[in-house]
Amino acid sequence: MKRRTRVAAEIPTASMADIAFLLLVFFLVTTNFMEEKGLGLILPEPTTDPSVSVRIPKKNMMYFIVYAKNRVVMKHQDEERQMPVSEIRGFVRSSLELNENLIVSLKPAPDAPYEAMIDVLDELRAADAKRISLSQLKPTEG
Repeated sequence: MKRRTRVAAEIPTASMADIAFLLLVFFLVTTNFMEEKGLGLILPEPTTDPSVSVRIPKKNMMYFIVYAKNRVVMKHQDEERQMPVSEIRGFVRSSLELNENLIVSLKPAPDAPYEAMIDVLDELRAADAKRISLSQLKPTEG
């Protein structure tokens, strides 16, 4: 009688790398990635024409300088005062009733939290301010 050699039972691993690669490709192709919406703003077209540059009268400009969550300074004409975020909506709405050409400039300080700027921007939009300028506070302005 012949002696049988026993073959060890094992799982072939030669194609494991191929299977892992195919699964990776499958999940990359079928996954929906979330897109950040950001701020929904309509920006003007850039221009290089120097005649477009117009000097805006001081009475038509209002500035909100954001330093921290509870530290916002409002500047309009010769008035400058610290204003809580909760009062911005009413103040801007009444100012827009007096001057429909008012441009509101929002200037966060370089170390101001992003959330504080968004809170002020939300209040400006709730006050129906259509002309909003965004720029960073320069060190010479603070």
